[in-house]
This record gives sequence, structure tokens and C-alpha cells, in this order.
Amino acid sequence: MRSDWTGKEAFSQSGSALQLTEDLSLEWRDTAGAPPARADFIFYQGRPVIRIATSPGQGWIRLHLKVKPENKPALGARFVMLPLHAEKRAIVKPFVAVTNLRTRHRTDLAAAPGARMPLERGYWYDIAGAFLCKRMDRKHRMDILVDVPRDAQFLLAECAYDWFDGDLDAGTRQSVKREEALPLSSFAPRPVGDLGAHLASPPVYAISVRADRQQLAGGALTRADSLYWSVHDTGLSGAIRREGDAQFGGFQASDAGIGAVFGRELGDSQLLKVSQAEGEGHPLWMAEPGAAEITKTPVSEHLRIRTCKIKGHELLVEGEAVHPVYPGMPVRVELRIGVTAIASALANPPSSGSLPGAGSSCQFAFRLPLRPHQRDRLVVVAFEDFRTLTAVASWPLDRPVDTRGFELETAPPAMPADATVAGEVETFGPQDVTGWAVCEEQPDAPVELVLKLGETPFAYTRTRFYRKEAQTRYGGWGFCGFKFELPPNMAPLEEVRLSVVPIGAAGGLVNGSILLPAPEGRVDRATMDAPRRVEPRGAAEPGTTISVVVLNRDGADLLDAMFRSCAEGDLSDRTEWIIVDHGSVDGSEDVCREHAKGGATIRFLPRGRNDSFSASNNFGARQASGSILVFANNDLVFTEGFGDRVRSHLSAASSGVVGARLLDHVGADAGLRIDQHLGVFLDRRTTEEGLIRPYEARNGSETDAQAPATRCIAVTGAFLAMRRANFLRVGGFDEAYVYGLEDVDLCLRVRRDLGLNVICANDIVIAHHRGYSRQKTALTGVRIGRNAEVFTSRWGASIRRLARATRLTDPALVAGARPVVAFLSDADDGAVMARELGAALQRQVACHVRHIPESGWTDLAGVDIAIVLTERFDLRKVGNAGPWLTLVRWMWAPGEDAADVDAFDHVFVTSTAGAAQLERTVGRRVQVLPAAASQRALTTAAARNEWVCDYCLTGVSFR
Repeated sequence: MRSDWTGKEAFSQSGSALQLTEDLSLEWRDTAGAPPARADFIFYQGRPVIRIATSPGQGWIRLHLKVKPENKPALGARFVMLPLHAEKRAIVKPFVAVTNLRTRHRTDLAAAPGARMPLERGYWYDIAGAFLCKRMDRKHRMDILVDVPRDAQFLLAECAYDWFDGDLDAGTRQSVKREEALPLSSFAPRPVGDLGAHLASPPVYAISVRADRQQLAGGALTRADSLYWSVHDTGLSGAIRREGDAQFGGFQASDAGIGAVFGRELGDSQLLKVSQAEGEGHPLWMAEPGAAEITKTPVSEHLRIRTCKIKGHELLVEGEAVHPVYPGMPVRVELRIGVTAIASALANPPSSGSLPGAGSSCQFAFRLPLRPHQRDRLVVVAFEDFRTLTAVASWPLDRPVDTRGFELETAPPAMPADATVAGEVETFGPQDVTGWAVCEEQPDAPVELVLKLGETPFAYTRTRFYRKEAQTRYGGWGFCGFKFELPPNMAPLEEVRLSVVPIGAAGGLVNGSILLPAPEGRVDRATMDAPRRVEPRGAAEPGTTISVVVLNRDGADLLDAMFRSCAEGDLSDRTEWIIVDHGSVDGSEDVCREHAKGGATIRFLPRGRNDSFSASNNFGARQASGSILVFANNDLVFTEGFGDRVRSHLSAASSGVVGARLLDHVGADAGLRIDQHLGVFLDRRTTEEGLIRPYEARNGSETDAQAPATRCIAVTGAFLAMRRANFLRVGGFDEAYVYGLEDVDLCLRVRRDLGLNVICANDIVIAHHRGYSRQKTALTGVRIGRNAEVFTSRWGASIRRLARATRLTDPALVAGARPVVAFLSDADDGAVMARELGAALQRQVACHVRHIPESGWTDLAGVDIAIVLTERFDLRKVGNAGPWLTLVRWMWAPGEDAADVDAFDHVFVTSTAGAAQLERTVGRRVQVLPAAASQRALTTAAARNEWVCDYCLTGVSFR
């Protein structure tokens, strides 16, 4: 059976399935709201194909091929498809199941398990396999299913299945009866070159070949009248005749035999190929003449190439292997270009591969530079120590199909003008605010939201997370969850109201507002600003050229918007744009070419692969000619010219890195101005694993957005400028990081190695989309965690020293907020002295002062320096404190309990004699800090007759 959808115009939906043909349907897990998949007919090279688009979200979506039973033991099936659009490689998983026609219960067959297969976007694949099947009664049916990815699009050109007759030996018959299905050749993807020629030939579901230097023989499960053999790079070729039966281990297939005589003896190391069509690039089988077959019952494919592609100037080959003698043991494989071995590698477990007995599979990977003459050569992988066994080969995937004309527009709908929004704020936490919001009239329309700090817009986000409970209630795809990430320097020291408000819609959110209380105890806010403001910059150096390096992958629309927003001067001959492209197929190069026609210097450098932020920016910097480098995201919208201001800021000898003031890109209300980035700082808190967390500061009481520029510990790589010479001196971006923290690491090295400032230029204002459409994968958390581990291992100790050393001398430089000094004292004896010392400190240093009552001593979150004036404080009971906390003990006399003084960073005693005595007792340095108080504070009371005396002893020295 081969699919035939000629003449069909639409697909009918029944429940949670679309019926594509009589035997083929597209199904999904039952869900409320809109279907998570849609399909339509389009024409590809004049041939009708089905275009399928799946929505983001959870739950399976799969193709379901219902197989009509026949009284034959072998079943072959194939699907021909092309991934159109996905943020990553499309993962499909074909498998075999049995359906009970009465109960509709479906059982996956353990003996023929499915395997996850990554497919590269822009390439056609033939996914074929064959199985020995138990004869089905009237109550059951054999089914072939293919799980397809969410948030993806692909074309389906054909699905087909065929039954094949033959005889099973006794042992195989018993195994099939017990397991219901056994793999003859498990499903595997094979790239397709010419789709029309490929579909013109009947499918080949399985093949087994034996060959010597004079002839080949074997079997193939196919309806094709003939196959073709050829010897690579020799011009020798011919037809393979069909003759007699073929033995596939315990299965003797009727009329499946194949054979051919070469006419001349083949030489050593020549590569023999068997192909479905004459001249086809990707062979069905390949080996050196004389190689023995591996196939047993079931066919045990010991070696498989999963990925073979060219990215830029590198060849990437990945696959899996099973040791021919000791399954599960590592085995060495070699990579050849044609007949020349160029590398070897050890295939190691584990691998959850697609080979039979995947538990024994090992994985291998090669990544090598490719010379020009090797680009169109056959790639071969073979066992290094088992040369008599079959090797596998593939033409490398190089130039993908241009899919722009076939992709379905998937932009979400917009909210109507009179929209009503419902939803709920579920958490107002110290690090984030979360909840859900949905447009009642159009549930799939993203809802834009603003977080207000008091009456001031503070942060922006929009709904994008899946929420099942909201989907059940309102329908749609259910992506209505939101999350505001709160910068640590927002933490208020006074009572403040936080509110979440939808933009451009009526209605409000349940629990949409909360009054955050001030911290416990008395709070004296800082009266001085942090000295981070940068002096006015100098004049821009005339003739200074700028090279802007932009990484891009399928960002044609973003690039177009970015170039259109540029001022005329930033597209002049004083600025060159270097677009490092990561394998775009959406016309990004055409956009750059079009804008270059207006006189801009734009160089489009295709890199082929989606490399890391560090590696590709370093690559772009090596191609740059400007004396100033600007690293910029492709999702920026410039509000005014930036070039001259960058030149001006970098003309100051003390400036090492310049960042920009980034605004949230608000779609619903362009007049709403919300700061997104005013520099990068380091959170006082660490993760549970002790990892440091950098963050981007927003506009609040701890930032100075009105200053032309402010110093900070780092700036984001979304817009980062520095002199090219300095970039080279510090070694560029560290390629140990993968999309995370490489910008912060670079800024820290500029400070440490060159002694230069990192500044955020608030007069360079840019709107930033911030990648709300970027998809997170299962590996995103792993990548973030690994980057944090690398960063903390390199900078943890030095950052802790820097934070402590600059806390009072350069307040807010590291943490982005003026330090909080807390006093823990008895209500009677130490309270007055603590208040006076705090006030005196604030006259000298930009800091906040808290006086914490005894009920709050166990929670020192947000405190930078804690000064303890009482022996009742028990450090062991503190359950919440930052890793950079400095503990100070100020003792009245050495007679107090001094058992825990070693836990404090500094120890002071009010008298010289007491300090010397305590120092002898505990064996550590103890300093003298005399008790003192303000005379003004003690003389504010009105005179009373009963206080009249000749002498007044206060116990405090007034100076």
C-alpha cells in the first residue's frame, strides 16, 4: 500500500485525530481547546504533499498507519518526510504496536521498541523498517506509529507498507508467537537526494548483502523489479537481478533474492554500493568486496550513522555501534573519506540508539575540518579491528532545501481591541512573580503584562508558559503562564506595593496586587548616593571605525527591523556590520544584501553550524577591521544613533567596556518605557549549590538612570563595545561557556587584567526583544548549570574578596545596591550606641542601616554587615544569610561570653585593657572600639529638679 491523496482537498477531524487517508491519521493526546496540530495540502516540485504543523506544549502527537492484515509473516513500512521548521533538530520516533479493535487499547511491542531519530531541518528522509509479525485475528490489528515533535513543521511525501511471504523456522516462529513482532531491520532514516526519482521506485524496507570481488548475492524486501550496484569513484555499475528466495536468518523470504556478477574482479579497498535507483547518492548498503554480512535473526545492524553533515568548513559525523563480539563493550571505529582513513574514535556507552539491542549500543562522534576536495566525497565509518565486517557510508548533508516557500505562518493571534483579560497572580516571591493570564475572546493571543513598583512601571513580560488548568477552563493551546524575574537590588527597605497589570485590555488579575512590608525593625535609608556615576566623557575620536558583530540564525525579520532602526551615521563607511550566520534558511542573507544596496557595509559570513556565542563572536572579531568592536544581538531596535556615543565613551582612558541602556520591547504600547538593563551585578545570594548568580539591574532606588553613564561589574553581551586591541589583549570571549556568562567573564577580565572600568552608557538607549520566542530544551538547565559551575570555579573566591573589600569604599559596585549594615543589640544598653554609630556611618558612607529586634535575628537576608552588641545573639540559629555577610562582634567587656568569637570576621572591645585580655584568651586579634554616643542625643530632655547634681557620670566619652 502506497499513500495516495490525489484529489483530496481537506482533512476531517474526529475527536483527537485528523484523518489524512483511509489508513493514515494524525492523532494527539486528548486535550481541551484548539487541536495541537493542523495539516493541509501543498505542492512540492509539482507533487502533492501534506504539510503538518504542531503547536508547542506537552503531550504526544503521532502519525498512525493502520495496517490491513494479510496471511504473510513479514511487514515493511516507510515514511518519507522533510522537517521544515524547528528550533533544534526534529526528533521522530517510529514504533510498532498492536491495537485491540474492540477496546481500542493499544500495546507497544517490547521486542520492536521505537528509537528517537534526529532529523536535520531542510532535508528529505526515507524512514523504513521491516518486521516479522504474528498473524493477527479479527480482534487485533498491527499498527505503525511515528511520534512527531511539538512546535515543528514538516512535509509528508509518502507513507507505505507491504506484506511479504515466506517461511519461518521453528525457533523464529516460536519467538514471533511469543513477542508478536521481531525486527528484521529496525526503522532508520536515510537521506533522500532527488525526491521525484526516489518516489518513482518502490520502497526498499530491508536489505541483506554478501559480496566478494566478482559477485554479490543476498535479499531485499521490496516490490522493485531491480536494484543497482556501483563501485565508488570507478564508473563501474550495473543492475541487480531479482532471483529466487532469500534467507534473513530464520526467515526465508519468497522471491526476495538478489544477485549480480560484476564482469571483472574488483580491487582491494574499493567501495561497493547498492542503491534503490541508478545514480542515487545515499546507498542502501555499502561495503568493501569480500566483507561478510552481519545479519542474523533478527537482522543485527551493528553500525549506523545518525548524522553526517557539513557545517561551515567542518564535517560532523555521529552514530552508534554494537561490538560484533562483545555487545555492550566499547569498540573502535574509523572514519574514512572515500577509501582514505582520516580519524578513529572509541564508541562508548551509553547510547539510547535505534539499533536492535539498543542497550548494547555505543555512541561515536567525529568533528573534523574539511578540505575543499573532500566536500563531495563519500563518508565511511567502519570497525577498525573487524575489517571483514560491513561498514556504513553516507553522502554528507551539505546544502539544505530552501523551505521558505513551504513554511506555515505560525504567528499567534492578536488580542481584539475590546479584549477582557482574566487570570491570577499566584506568587509574589523574593526572586520572581508568577501566575497566568488569558484573553477571554482569543485564548491563544499572548497577553502583555507590566509589573508596577508603586505607580512606576518596573518590568514587562508576556504569557508564554503552558498552564493546563487555564487551558481546561478557557480553551486554546494553554500557553498563558507568565513569570517576572525580580532583580535582587529591587528588594525594598520600606513598605511598597507591587501590582501586575495587563496592557491594552479590560479586567484584572485575582491577587494582582500585594503590599510588601518593610523589613522588621527600624530602617534608616542611605542619605548618600553610591559613587558609581562616571565623569563626562570626552569628544569622539575622528575617523575611529567600528565593527559590529551580530550572530544570526533564521532572524531575517529581526535583522530587517534592526537595520531599519539604525541612524544614517551607523550605516556609513565608518561602521562595518559583520553578520555571522548559523545556518539560516529564511532569507537572512537576502535581507543583508538589500540593506547593503543603500550604502551600508554589511558582510554576511555563513558559518553553517549553530556554534556557541563565544566561538562565533571570536570568529567575527577576527574578521573585523574596525578599531572598536561592538557585539550586538540581532533583536535590537535602536532609538537613536549609537556610534558616536560609543566612540566618545571609549575615548576616556579609564573606559574598558561600554554597555547600553536596554529597554523592554513592549508591543501593545510603544509609549511605555521600561528599563531592562542598567548594568550587570552579582546577587548577594547564591544557588543551593553555592553558584554565583549575575543579574541585570532595572530602574529603581538603587540605580542612577539619569546619569550619562555609571560604573558596574559587567554589562550584557546583547550590546557590548570595547577597543579591538583590548579585546585581543584579554583573549576574547572564553569558549568554555556555551550561551551564558561569557559576557560577564570578559568584563571581569578587563577589570582585573587591564585595570579599566566597565560602564553602562545610559545615553545609548536601545529596545531589546530579549528572545521571548527562544525555545528551551531539556538540556537548557544543564547548560545553565554548567556555565555557572565554570564561572564560580574561576571567579568565586576573587569576587567574594572584591565584594568585601569594596563594600564600604566603593558601595554598590559588585552587588548593584548600597550595602545594608544591621545592628543587633539589647533594647536598653546598646540601642542608643547602635543608633548613633549607624548615623555616624551614614554621614561617611553610602549605606542603609537596620536595627533588628531580637525576633528577627535568625533572618539576616539582605544584610551585608551585621554588628552584634549582645551576648544573647546565637549565630547557630541564623537560617538565612548571604555568603558575603561580614559579621562584627562589639563587646562591652571581656567578661562577656566569648566562646563564639571565632565565628566573627572582626571583634572589637570598648576598652584597651579588655581587648588585650580577650586577645590572650582566644588567641586572635581583638581591636579597640571605645563606646561613644552623641552628646546631642543625650541632652534633648527637658531639665527636671530631681536631676540637679554637682557631677554627672555618663560612662561615655564625648569628643
